[in-house]
Amino acid sequence: MSRFSRTLSLLMIGLTLILWHCQKQSPSTSPRFESLITEVKQEFAPDRRVAIYEVEEVVRDGYSVLRGETNLPAAHQRLLDKIAATEGHFLDSIAVLPDPALGARQWALVNNSVANIRSRASHSAELATQALLGTPLNVFKRDGSFSLVQTPDGYIGWVDNGAIVRVDAAELKRYKQAPRVVFLPVYGFAREQAASGSAVVSDLVSGGLLEKTGRSGTYFQVRYPDGRQGFVSMGEAVDYEAWLAGIQSGEKNLIKEARAFMGVPYLWGGTSTKGVDCSGFTKAVYLMNGVILPRDASQQVHVGTVVDSSGTFENLRPGDLLFFGRAAT
Repeated sequence: MSRFSRTLSLLMIGLTLILWHCQKQSPSTSPRFESLITEVKQEFAPDRRVAIYEVEEVVRDGYSVLRGETNLPAAHQRLLDKIAATEGHFLDSIAVLPDPALGARQWALVNNSVANIRSRASHSAELATQALLGTPLNVFKRDGSFSLVQTPDGYIGWVDNGAIVRVDAAELKRYKQAPRVVFLPVYGFAREQAASGSAVVSDLVSGGLLEKTGRSGTYFQVRYPDGRQGFVSMGEAVDYEAWLAGIQSGEKNLIKEARAFMGVPYLWGGTSTKGVDCSGFTKAVYLMNGVILPRDASQQVHVGTVVDSSGTFENLRPGDLLFFGRAAT
């Protein structure tokens, strides 16, 4: 073999080894952790209505980047631990909510008679649920004129910033410890003065809460979360703590509260006396009987005790909830 042929052969062998080595050491070009992301989601956040876990793996320049957000620190840590156990290399860009940009004010109080909570940060988005005046909310982040919030029943959605007042932990604690009144009729008003003909401060609906600051004749003096003052008739509102202590959630009271909704219009996403959908109606009725039900029918079906699954309805009592659908096959 000539010197040229031997040299060429050695070069070819060397080039092959170099290419093989580079291919073996090159970073991955496809996602590696998708199954782990899904496992953690199923464990911690199977229902996106009540938990935020939007995580994805993106491969950049051959390396994995985890991006997205969650309001569950435990889920975030579990995912990191699972990936670490595989000795995988990645960049963690997952945002854990609440957004630090909120500062200390990571809670809010509803400041309108009813706050509309939507599926997206837009007034044209689907109405997901509602929250009543004085309801405390968790705040996760802001997007323009909307905030992503969570109601006491766990439901998550976007609310117009004009409908809430953000507070810090100390302010929220003070509000919860302050004397409050609950409004009972289907609809009414808070007045500027302690008189029925006085100018209106705002409308009120059943279940709304206001801080009680005093009395004037037959009126409670009240304060809104944004500091506005007003008066509510004692014939329409009662002390909140006394009301809670005196609730007797029996069949008669459930029927009475349900009948108060006669004529209230149907509203997809509604949970107030301004408008209700099917599960919003049952939720509102039980709320005024001291019971907080989950928001949707598919969630409410898991609450309480099964009374009858045969369809004969023989054991039903007033206040039982009926669910309709097709049997799973």
